[in-house]
Amino acid sequence: MSDELIFNHREEVLQVINNTRLFYPCCGRDLMTPISLFSPYVDDFWFIDRSYYVRGSQDTSSYGWDRPPRYMTPLLENDDDYRLIQVDVEGDERGNINPESSEMCILTESYLHVPSEKTVMIRRCRGYAIPVFHSSRLGQLGVFFLPWGQRGRGRKR
Repeated sequence: MSDELIFNHREEVLQVINNTRLFYPCCGRDLMTPISLFSPYVDDFWFIDRSYYVRGSQDTSSYGWDRPPRYMTPLLENDDDYRLIQVDVEGDERGNINPESSEMCILTESYLHVPSEKTVMIRRCRGYAIPVFHSSRLGQLGVFFLPWGQRGRGRKR
């Protein structure tokens, strides 16, 4: 689907994904683009990265996301279109993760999206993408977000 189709017929196209989830593996801190593009249609954003909340991680320490999730600043606190409702942390904040395991640590921030008056969940999840993707917790997927530049991230060619 071209960008032209999405932006010229945005309302029609985005209604199809209304009340679904967005899944973005290996996202690092690239969260604002999908939130701005798909909110408020998508109401549950799953951002997955194995380096979240891992002390000293070379992938997340430069922007402070290597701290335990309970010390994280709310992602959208300076955005007037969102009002923070609740913050929850589940899972082992310091535990090691296994690529085969569906265990994860999830920081969930619930917001009121003011323009639409809809509740939006932003989940930053430390884990591996494949077990999370296959988890029953993901529910109905509306968007699998993977920018072209992400292809092959972290792999030697």
